[in-house]
Amino acid sequence: MRQETTPRALVSLGGLFLVDGEGEALQRLGSFEECNLPVIFGLRRELLDTDPHRARTLLARAVSLIGAAERGGLNEVLPLCEVHLAVDGRDVLVLENGTRVHLPRQAPLAALEKLGEVLGREIAQRDELPRVVHLAAGGPTTETTVRTTHDRGRVTENNPTGSG
Repeated sequence: MRQETTPRALVSLGGLFLVDGEGEALQRLGSFEECNLPVIFGLRRELLDTDPHRARTLLARAVSLIGAAERGGLNEVLPLCEVHLAVDGRDVLVLENGTRVHLPRQAPLAALEKLGEVLGREIAQRDELPRVVHLAAGGPTTETTVRTTHDRGRVTENNPTGSG
């Protein structure tokens, strides 16, 4: 019998399933309103049946990315909403405001450890929320590129009327 575990994320597999810290899909979630956890995308339902070890490995990777972002203070700046797993290892995080954080293939956890600090600094310097962040494997303190897109004509945090 499996011990009671704490859910760390949700995974989208033709429905939402709770995921524990080891990447094990625990149970199907009745309704999304019941839970406020990041959602993991990019995993196919068939993989759970054909290669459950690989599926757990991918889910554990996503959970470790969530943990590194939390340790780096990300949720204090902008909450993490989605983790998009990529076949090539270039995973992407999506934050509450829609900011997309592109992770390096090598050493993504180390890069994420300082993400909250980097985003906080960018917000303070530019007085706006970045829309795209590219993290380099060397670590975000020296090699992170934060690229803010220009949202002319769109309603954004800094352009509430949508006027360009």
